[in-house]
Amino acid sequence: GRPVVAASTVVGRPVAVAAPVAAAAAPAEVVIVTWNANRVAPQSGKNQNKLARLVERLGRVDLICVLEAIVTQNTKARARTLLDGYDCFITRVQQAKEPKGAGVAFYVRQDSPLAAGARLL
Repeated sequence: GRPVVAASTVVGRPVAVAAPVAAAAAPAEVVIVTWNANRVAPQSGKNQNKLARLVERLGRVDLICVLEAIVTQNTKARARTLLDGYDCFITRVQQAKEPKGAGVAFYVRQDSPLAAGARLL
């Protein structure tokens, strides 16, 4: 169907607005990428360096959110070091004999405005 456009009207007295203040510096542009993947760190095969190849192809990426990421105790260390220059935060590491479940792996570029003060803003 056709999009619906809502209209608005002023109700009551107009409100006085102060003179505009000098504009603050524009925040730095950031690039955020999401990727729905099964495993962050495949052990072998052509997908072994897929995340690094993706970042290389895209150029500067500030934050990568890998959704549905299955990270086990055996792959945790490798997952954290997949990308040079990025810090990795994993929401869920699957324990041995635990039912399968996925989490999110966040890769934050270390020189990104999002990493200011060593925390994701």
